[in-house]
Amino acid sequence: MTTFSAAVSAASVTTNAGGSTAINGATITTTGAQTYNDAVTLGAGTTLTTTDSAVTFVSTVNNAQALTVSTGSGAITFTGIVGGTTALGALTLNSTGVTTFSAAVSAASVTTNAGGSTAINGATVTTTGAQIYNDAVTLGAGTTLSTTDSAVTFVSTVNNAQALTVSTGSGAITFTGIVGGTTALGALTLNSTGVTTFSAAVSAASVTTNAGGSTAINGATITTSGAQTYNDAVTLGAGTTLTTTDSAVTFVSTVNNAQALTVSTGSGAITFTGIVGGTHGAGRTDAQQHGRDHIQCGRERSQRDHQCGRQHGHQRRDHHHQLARRFTTMP
Repeated sequence: MTTFSAAVSAASVTTNAGGSTAINGATITTTGAQTYNDAVTLGAGTTLTTTDSAVTFVSTVNNAQALTVSTGSGAITFTGIVGGTTALGALTLNSTGVTTFSAAVSAASVTTNAGGSTAINGATVTTTGAQIYNDAVTLGAGTTLSTTDSAVTFVSTVNNAQALTVSTGSGAITFTGIVGGTTALGALTLNSTGVTTFSAAVSAASVTTNAGGSTAINGATITTSGAQTYNDAVTLGAGTTLTTTDSAVTFVSTVNNAQALTVSTGSGAITFTGIVGGTHGAGRTDAQQHGRDHIQCGRERSQRDHQCGRQHGHQRRDHHHQLARRFTTMP
């Protein structure tokens, strides 16, 4: 075992494979690279800093301590599992280069800075607190991001033809940048009983939201090759166009706000199960489909039934009045 019990300052730091390194001394600062080829454990809140040089963890990183890595333009690379034995504390990663997760991550929270990119190649990132990706995100594998009732926020773009599932309990899910603008995502599945927000265009294989929260579509267009299923209440923050390639678009709950909505599905069905414009009148709604349009509105049906009942009631009363007059005028 290699142990640092106090602060370290050097040109570079390199450990070999096969053992472990215990960083108990809070800070390691180098002008050049830091390469940890062995398993790393954190005995205290730790800050690793370089001058535009890489920090690489070839093996695992563990213990419930905060870890901040700042590398200027240098890359930050986690090749092994992070927090697999004991979840890390807050994980803060500052690089204008590429930050890479090549295996699963478990931590109290994850925050990346703006200006670089984050490659999530390790399938899962799990936190009790928030995940905030301030830089552009690329997916190198089907990815699941999970929090415990805390937000997941993508401040910049998200790309690559991989499935993305985000599950946040009651935490918000926010896409501020374009999703799939360079390369369309795979299946996009969003599970939150809070608010899910699209603030820019989205391109993916499919989009599915869960019930119980709401989805704010503020980014004008969502384009998918497969289906779009909105199980929660939808609000429109801008004129919106939803497009699929011969696949269904389904609104299971309500749709509101005074914005135009165009839905184009080729031969796919278009289904409105909940009330449309019940809270705030919707703008023009164009449903374009080469097959049949399935537009269901329970409120309209109930109004028609109520009007029909009143009409029949009036007819019955008129009939009885006419019979009464006939009987009273008979000799």
